[in-house]
Amino acid sequence: MTVTGVGTAGLVYGANRSLLRGVVYEKWIRGYGGADGPEVVHAVVRDSLETPYVVESSDDLELFETDHLPVVSDDAHARLLERFESVEYGIDVCSDDGPRDCRGGPIDRDGFNAVQVADEATVAQVRDRVRLLDTPG
Repeated sequence: MTVTGVGTAGLVYGANRSLLRGVVYEKWIRGYGGADGPEVVHAVVRDSLETPYVVESSDDLELFETDHLPVVSDDAHARLLERFESVEYGIDVCSDDGPRDCRGGPIDRDGFNAVQVADEATVAQVRDRVRLLDTPG
């Protein structure tokens, strides 16, 4: 049985699942396999001017043509895997209307590449992962 309810910030359906239409607030990449635990390789957030702002980056990797608009090519992904045992991509999406509501977590690389900080997007969160359902273009 699926229970459906509609609120101002999103649509909730089923157990541990929810939909949210909002703005991409953050994109991040984490590398795993080091002695110190997960390492944030790159993070971009939406700043108070509603523009992308790089808050953390491993500059020595030179992964992107434009740091504040990260898109991970096959080559960049391969370079990440040379340095880390595994790599995780993630986004956080927050509603812009009404009470602030956010969904976020790991996402596949295609979903990560499909949106940029400050883009509108619709996501579904299932347990601890995020799926991109609608993109700006």
